[in-house]
Formats: sequence, structure tokens, C-alpha cells
Amino acid sequence: MIILTVCSTKGGVGKTTLTANLGGFLADAGQRVLLVDADIQPTLSSYYPLAQQAPAGLHQLITTGNSQGAISQTSIPGLDIVVSDDPDGLIYRMDTTVDAADVANTLRRAAFGESRGGIAILDTVLPSTVVYTEAATAQQPVHRIERLRRGPSQSALEAMTQLVGELLPHIDVDLINESGQVAEQGRAR
Repeated sequence: MIILTVCSTKGGVGKTTLTANLGGFLADAGQRVLLVDADIQPTLSSYYPLAQQAPAGLHQLITTGNSQGAISQTSIPGLDIVVSDDPDGLIYRMDTTVDAADVANTLRRAAFGESRGGIAILDTVLPSTVVYTEAATAQQPVHRIERLRRGPSQSALEAMTQLVGELLPHIDVDLINESGQVAEQGRAR
């Protein structure tokens, strides 16, 4: 199992867009992917249509440690999500209770543990193009929308392929077919 965390203290820098498209690309490459939407603005939770919505989400996962009933299935095979749901405002008011501070510290240790050389600066640049907005509107991974591009910048497929090659070089992204999805014989389930 590999855990990737996409985070920034600044809004509007593309965290949700990157996470949704990286997850969709990896699922289409035959990987099993679980997205966790821990954002106070739960945009990732509605990025892809849900094929089956779980009765709970992030609130239950964090407060009980139990993932049973907290994982929803998206319409993309192999791509599941723990949706951001916080009915009582417990998760996002972390600074108001001792328990919430403990939860925050546990999350920090899990996500920001010693790197041991695991932190790298990536070379991939995701071009700022309208296709990412179009993909979000279509509720599809961007690599399915733009496979080829004319001009100086990479297509979305090329950019996502390069990003996955840097982050997860062991994943065979050559299995993705013309429709942008993994060939059925290559799907690892």
C-alpha cells in the first residue's frame, strides 16, 4: 500500500483537481485507489458520481477508527472515496477540544513522519489549461478528456503519465488504451 498526501495551506492551488485526476488515472491504470476528502470544502467528495454511497464518511472514520460503512464507490471502477462529512463540526473545529487536538496530532504524525529520503521535488509541470475545468464539469479524469494536444504544452494524458512515472515508477501506465482506461487484461483486482 502506498499513501500519498496532497496538501497545502493555501486555497485554489489545485489540490482537489490534482487528487481527483491522479486517482482517476491510477484507477484507469488498474490500481485500486481510495481517496479521502479531508477538506472543509468537500469538493473532492462530489468530483465523481457515486455508484454506491456509504452511510458514513470521514467523520466516522476519524472518530471511531472504523472504515466499515465509510467508503463510497465512485462510478469509476477501482476508485473509491471516503467523503467529507462532518455533521457536528467536530473535525473542522480541531482547535476547540482536547480530543480534536489528539486527532490532529495523530494525522500529522501519519502524514508527515520522517521522510528518510522520501521527499522529492518533482519535475512534472501540470499545464494550466481549461481542460482541467472541462474534466471536472464532465466528472471525468482529465486524461480521458484530452489524450492529444497541439501546441507547446503537454496533453493531460502526457502530463498525468509523467506525474505517475515520477511518483510511482513501478506502475505500468502503458496499459491505458485509446479510451483512457486500462485494458481489461491488465486490471489488477
